[in-house]
Amino acid sequence: TRAIIWSDNRSEAQARALRAELSALGRDFYAHTGIPMHPMIPLCKLAWFRKHQPRLLQRAHKWLSIKEYVWWKLTGTYQVDYSMATATGLFDSRRRAWYPAALDYAGLRPDQLSEPVPTTRFLPYEPGRPTVATTALPAGVPLYIGASD
Repeated sequence: TRAIIWSDNRSEAQARALRAELSALGRDFYAHTGIPMHPMIPLCKLAWFRKHQPRLLQRAHKWLSIKEYVWWKLTGTYQVDYSMATATGLFDSRRRAWYPAALDYAGLRPDQLSEPVPTTRFLPYEPGRPTVATTALPAGVPLYIGASD
């Protein structure tokens, strides 16, 4: 697979297990991430891959949202704003860092995710850098990562 749409529900069993009778693990994840366990969150989707396609999960260089991919194409950096990171179910919003227990549950390494940054992060557009897409934007124009999508 190259892309997973937001409405993919294959991870229903993983979400249900985390919600079952308010499982200790599900409560812990909710306490740190603030995200209810649902099959549409990346935590559950990645846990599905861990169970059904573990080799693919580990081989993946990066797991990105569409917004992160566009930011990478425009800036050459793997970064995600705090609001998008929070919505993954993998991010400890109080510490503003990836939550190790959630990464472990999903079977991810921290280097497979983007660097979390404030929503006010901006970088100048620098066409000609490797991986940076060519656009009609003038060089040096500030690009802001913004919030959510």
